[in-house]
Amino acid sequence: MAKTLRAASVGTIGWEEAYQDLKRYQCKSDELRFEEKQETQQRMFDLALQTFKRRESNEKR
Repeated sequence: MAKTLRAASVGTIGWEEAYQDLKRYQCKSDELRFEEKQETQQRMFDLALQTFKRRESNEKR
């Protein structure tokens, strides 16, 4: 991101190109956050299932 802004400020790339690069970066950032949330939710779900399975097997003893 900093490289894009620096390139635009010195004129290596145009401001419109810099804007499009930053928008792409924002989209990728949002996707990563969504995927991280999904992974966290899956880990929590797996942990909850393991906990219930252990509890159930302990109750059967």
